[in-house]
Amino acid sequence: MSNWFPFTDYDFYAYLTTGMIVLFSLDYGITGGEIVFRETWSFMHIVFAIAIAYIVGQIVAMPASILLEHGVVRRIFRPPVAVMMKLGKRRLGEKFLGRWIVGRYYEPLPDNLRHVVLRRVAEKLGVSVEALSDPEDIFQVAFPEAYSNPNTKERMEEFRRLYGFSRNITLAGFLSVGAILYRGGSTDNVELYWWAMIVFVVSVMMFGRFLKFYAAYGAEVLRTFASVAGDGKK
Repeated sequence: MSNWFPFTDYDFYAYLTTGMIVLFSLDYGITGGEIVFRETWSFMHIVFAIAIAYIVGQIVAMPASILLEHGVVRRIFRPPVAVMMKLGKRRLGEKFLGRWIVGRYYEPLPDNLRHVVLRRVAEKLGVSVEALSDPEDIFQVAFPEAYSNPNTKERMEEFRRLYGFSRNITLAGFLSVGAILYRGGSTDNVELYWWAMIVFVVSVMMFGRFLKFYAAYGAEVLRTFASVAGDGKK
């Protein structure tokens, strides 16, 4: 973004866009769009709307992280690192995600790559390879070395921005579905139910994008860690 614009790219896409979607949906669901569809907007109205949207976007990011990132992905499904490291048998839902939604990032890494990662992590923790069962332990050991590489760091930051945006938009979409359904029920407008279904499908697709970039973030860490020699140099 230009220097005169007070927000970073991530602020604009992950927070402002999310906040605007939620505000528009709530306004439409409760009032039928009396605020959003007003014909005239003063400069102060626009500034105030942007400020409120940014705040709402920041607020939505918190439950999005708790519910989607730390809830659905880490509890209902297993973390991508656990799948890539084959820490247990793959579940049916994880196979479906890997094959039809996320792709290769949500599948086990090649055996030779996995063995290198597990061996190096075990050495650093002073345990046997067989004792490694927590994906968080593996990630926390691998992360510092991967992040210290400038090229890897740049790619990781890009994946982080993309999965953060997709995660926040996913929750905003689900909230919008609720607002549209409420409006449809209160006005007996059957057409709104179809729109709610469309928004729901888009939200599910954005969840798939979130999981893809989230898994790509972990894969970048593991691949870089595996390529680093014991002395920490490439």
